[in-house]
Formats: sequence, structure tokens, C-alpha cells
Amino acid sequence: MACRGAFTSDRNPQQTLFATHCWPEGEVRCPRCGQRSVYPLKDGRYRCGECVYTFHDFTGRWLNRCALSRAQWMALMRLFVEGVPVTEMAGEVQASYETTLKAVNTLRFSLLAGDPSFAPLFDEQGELRKHCRKNNAAGNDHCLGRGAPVFALRRSPGSIRFELLPDLDVREILGRPLRKRIWRTLVYTEPAEGREALFFACCGNLRKLFAKKWNQESLPLDADRTFWRFAEAWLTRYRCFTPECCPLYLKELEFRFNTPQENWLPLLLKHLCQPKPSN
Repeated sequence: MACRGAFTSDRNPQQTLFATHCWPEGEVRCPRCGQRSVYPLKDGRYRCGECVYTFHDFTGRWLNRCALSRAQWMALMRLFVEGVPVTEMAGEVQASYETTLKAVNTLRFSLLAGDPSFAPLFDEQGELRKHCRKNNAAGNDHCLGRGAPVFALRRSPGSIRFELLPDLDVREILGRPLRKRIWRTLVYTEPAEGREALFFACCGNLRKLFAKKWNQESLPLDADRTFWRFAEAWLTRYRCFTPECCPLYLKELEFRFNTPQENWLPLLLKHLCQPKPSN
């Protein structure tokens, strides 16, 4: 029995809002086999008439990464838009700090996954791949950027875009005679690869090793006060994030910079309702 449009029946407006974003074509499909032969169960879930898979609206989507209700997700998105710290969010969302932090990072994950060019950063479970490997056996306390991703910044009037450069890693950029500067956890360069600047994050050991060399002179990007005022307003709210989390914060910065604030909530909901990537 097909379940065409059934997700809008007997639901409150908030349930309908989420279901509409989860099933934008107006039909429920099985997330396992893709068939439309789906029927509703009494507990609000669905069952596929073809492969007998039981699922719900959030199955396989970013929303399912955290055990939050729809009301909690709506509150969390609103607070994220307002830039409220996670410690304060937790009380209003009525969830633990750990759960609230995971949900906020899930928002960032969904924004990152919205750019298909960042797909190589995700593993088979839809989590970010780890690239920082400490080689204690060899006596090294950091990896010198081997396998760590490099991001490029493109600017146009009123917008910015961060891109993943899949053919480069930090180790290669370290070996180039590019001028570099450190800003918090991030390192950025003079124009390269046809872009305004290259960005990457590295561990504290690497920053200490090159700190004096990388902060001797200003770079062309330093003249863009609009970019830096915005970056400092948002990124300084967060603790120094790990190198693996760098793309999450860069994409959040891009989203906030490019998107009018009145459009943030519907776009965040759209991203959260997307399926998690699988490789």
C-alpha cells in the first residue's frame, strides 16, 4: 500500500514541517531500497512493503544523529542562529551539555555535507575522517600535516566560499615558499592556486614550531577588514578547535557570511533533513 502524502495526515504543524523537508516530493520512500510501497504503522513509523524495512522520518538523516525531539531541534536551531553558547543552549533545549554540543556539531556537519566537494572528508559512517597521526614510535609528537586537508578561499562582492583542494595536503603547503600567518588555530597564506588564500588548521606543536616564521609580515587578505571583522566576531566565540573540525567551522563561517539571517532557520532545517553521506 503506497503512502502517498500520508505524512501530512494526523500530524501537528511541527511534525508536518519536518516531514515536508524530509520528503520534499510529497511521498515517503524506503531509505533502504527506494521503493514507494510504504505503509504507516500505529507508532508513527513506516514499513516497506518490498524489503520489510521499518523506519521513521529521520532514519538515515542528520537529524537522527542526536536523540532530540522536533521541538528541541527547533529551539536549538534558533539559538544557533542567535549565536548562543552551548552551555546556555543546553538549559533552554533541556538536554545535557554533551547532547547539545553533538547537536550543534550535527548542524555544522549538515552544512559541510551540503557542499559535495567536501565528500572526501567523510568516512563510511558519515563522520569526519581523522588525519592527525602522532608517531610516537619514531619520536615525533606531530605528523607535520601529512594527509591533512587544505582549503581555499574565494571572495566575491558580498560572499565568500571555502573549497577543499583534494590534491593538496598541509605537508605539501609547508614545503612551499608561501608566506603564512597564524590566526588562532588556523593558518592562512598569501594568494595561491588561483585563490585569495589557502587555509588549514594544525596542532599546537606545529604552530609553536613555525610561529615566529609565520607572523613576520602582513598578507593581502589582512587588508579585507570586512572578512576579518566577521570572522573574529564568530570564530572567537569558540574554543580553539581541533584540526579535524576545521572544515566545520569554515563552512559555518561561509554560511553565516553569505546568508541573510532571516533565511537561516529554513535553510538549517533543509540541511538537517538531508540524508547522511555514505561511501
